[in-house]
Amino acid sequence: MRGLLSVRAALLAAAMASPLLAVPAVPAASASSAAPVPLLPGDPFAGLPSLTFQQSFALREAEARALANPAVFAQPYVDVAGTLHAPVTSADAMGAAATPIEVPPESAAPDEGTDDLSLVPPPLTGTQKGGSPAAEPVADPYALPKDPTQARTVTGTGTREFIPRTRVVRETWSSLQAIADQIADLTPAEVPGADKILTTTVDPRNERVVVEATAVTDALRTGLGARFGVQNVAIVHITDPGPLLTVEEDAAPAGPVAPQGTGDRQGDWDPFYGGALIRTNHQGPDRRCTTGFAWRESGMHYMLTAGHCTSMNYFGWSGAGQPVGQVKHDVFDNGTGSLRVNGHFRGDVSLIKIFDGSSSWSRVYVGNKNSDKYRQTAGKLPRRAQHGDKFCTGGAFSGELCGWKVNGLRITLEYNGGKRKMKYAARGTKEGKCSMKGDSGAPVYSVNNQGKIVPRGVLHGGSGGGSDGIGGDNDPCIVYFTDIDDAHIGLPGTLAVG
Repeated sequence: MRGLLSVRAALLAAAMASPLLAVPAVPAASASSAAPVPLLPGDPFAGLPSLTFQQSFALREAEARALANPAVFAQPYVDVAGTLHAPVTSADAMGAAATPIEVPPESAAPDEGTDDLSLVPPPLTGTQKGGSPAAEPVADPYALPKDPTQARTVTGTGTREFIPRTRVVRETWSSLQAIADQIADLTPAEVPGADKILTTTVDPRNERVVVEATAVTDALRTGLGARFGVQNVAIVHITDPGPLLTVEEDAAPAGPVAPQGTGDRQGDWDPFYGGALIRTNHQGPDRRCTTGFAWRESGMHYMLTAGHCTSMNYFGWSGAGQPVGQVKHDVFDNGTGSLRVNGHFRGDVSLIKIFDGSSSWSRVYVGNKNSDKYRQTAGKLPRRAQHGDKFCTGGAFSGELCGWKVNGLRITLEYNGGKRKMKYAARGTKEGKCSMKGDSGAPVYSVNNQGKIVPRGVLHGGSGGGSDGIGGDNDPCIVYFTDIDDAHIGLPGTLAVG
């Protein structure tokens, strides 16, 4: 018992000093005296209902409170009955946690879009790039702020109050996240079988960290119980995760420059769109990925893509061979994985500053991998991704794939033998054709009733697809992506829309 108490004390002390930061490894208790952590029969998040606009708005505001008070607040959540919970670790904080949250009327909900393209207008088409970029729309009064601890102001008629239900729990959000980070960093020398750990994530409903592993042994379960306590961890056996597919590497030269005006996914041309092939010169002469969304910062034009596709100050070219720009901001280290931004991990994104004389427009290529069809970009949602969200991806190698469904949030993903970790990832699954190497950086989105792209995130990589890695009618597919809100928080500037 003394060992478990010391674990909790060390984690809590670190969490109070630095919210949501990993803490140094703690000495292991005797494995012989520890019980194994529970082995779950399946996905503990399966069956969670989709949230209404008001529920998701209230949840985000409760999360802002928790992030602003990391020493005593646990992670808020909405249960299957639709009740908002704001647990705390001290009875003294229950009053603050239960303070009513005012939300806009349900009628203020934005058009979140769909992944069923038969329900929306067709994309724009044409082989000639031209015209002018669309005017920037009026800012959404309920847009998510840059500061995740900042509350939003609700005004007008028809508002509603949510009163969070609160209770005292064992661990704060910070201390559970610290456990998740420590588990992801374990080696087999510390806990036998730790090299088989695939993901970790916090399960606020059950006050624990859920570990996914490709092999589950008694030694792994007992080792986790000895270090972190059986009440704080549960494990799920993942039988066939498939290889994680990220960048496409090719030693071939960039190829001839396409004539101006023939822009498409494979041969994009100024002005640059999202969803197009981009070549970078980091870690080799020609690494191929996909552009995400146009971005603006201090009036300058940028393009968003995956951080593992780039390195700081390196360059990018379009598939047609035209210089695109230089990497100026990156939240991903290609050796170790996600980097902290103001103390927090923000996935896998980077910004390429477009060279003077060129521009990026708020348009995204859609359709197959050779398509020149595109859609304009609408504003991002006033909430983060949530379980059950439907979405499409638009990679330069697989083209437009829809039918994805979110089944994981704020995940730490391990690959390259545990040497590289993407932290704060969202995950989606589907059956059929899967994403491919080179789709990294691609836009993740839905499409609204105006036929515009609703940005959801930036693709990190995918897996599954059976033996060929491509996928057939019934093959399971998996993708991991950075929530567009994490890109907004972790990078300067904001999404270009129009």
